[in-house]
Amino acid sequence: MEKEFQGEIERRAEKLLSEIADFEKRAKEEGLEFTSLSKKEIIDKLLGKTSKSPFIYYQGWTSGGHPGQTRSYNVGIHNPDSFTQVWLFVSVFFGIANFLPDIGVGLCGRYYQWPVLSSGMFNLSAGQSTTKSFSYTIPNDISLTTYLGNSVLWKWHPHDIGQYFDRGCFYLNVT
Repeated sequence: MEKEFQGEIERRAEKLLSEIADFEKRAKEEGLEFTSLSKKEIIDKLLGKTSKSPFIYYQGWTSGGHPGQTRSYNVGIHNPDSFTQVWLFVSVFFGIANFLPDIGVGLCGRYYQWPVLSSGMFNLSAGQSTTKSFSYTIPNDISLTTYLGNSVLWKWHPHDIGQYFDRGCFYLNVT
């Protein structure tokens, strides 16, 4: 039984690694920066060791630009659960928040010149993956420096506190 479980986890990890390779190829063709989880990190997430589920497993983004330009950010999300996850959102904000253990503190320190973006609400079936894509315009009246973008995967609850699942971080050099 244990070998069967390990084999299933290994197969699921290989499937995600294949999806990562496909997205990485497209990202490089489009000139995007790219990060993803390693096989070990994927297995740890599938086992629930390092995150709640669902989780972020890759991201691609435009890493530079000038004030007034439109840039992009894409994030891959996987649901390892045996049931559909409903009422999900991905939200993106700019600020120094990646190293903070509490995402709420990070939101309080966000850069207010930058937009806060959210995907439309979505559901993610058992074992399925999706990519959420965002476009934003670099504000005109900002310092020319490196900014950090943060993505947060969370579940909306209409009558209670929402549930945080995972987050990612990317950078943007504004010149």
